[in-house]
Amino acid sequence: PEPYEHLVADRVFEGLEALEAEAERRGTTPAAVAFAWVLDHPHVTGAVCGPNRPDQLDPILAARDLELTREDHERIGGFFG
Repeated sequence: PEPYEHLVADRVFEGLEALEAEAERRGTTPAAVAFAWVLDHPHVTGAVCGPNRPDQLDPILAARDLELTREDHERIGGFFG
């Protein structure tokens, strides 16, 4: 759809591949790594999620157990920079 056309770009797909590699390295899902990054970001005071099925809650719960260093934040944030 038109509002999302700007996301069809090499940098986005490269970022998604890097996020997937980071998740694989950590033994989790890309969604869990992304949510952990959001939850641990210094400018974020809360995050809203709206799973439709119980299994969609799994990555969000897994994100609570991921510890991110400053270097992790910079690397993960750089995936889409």
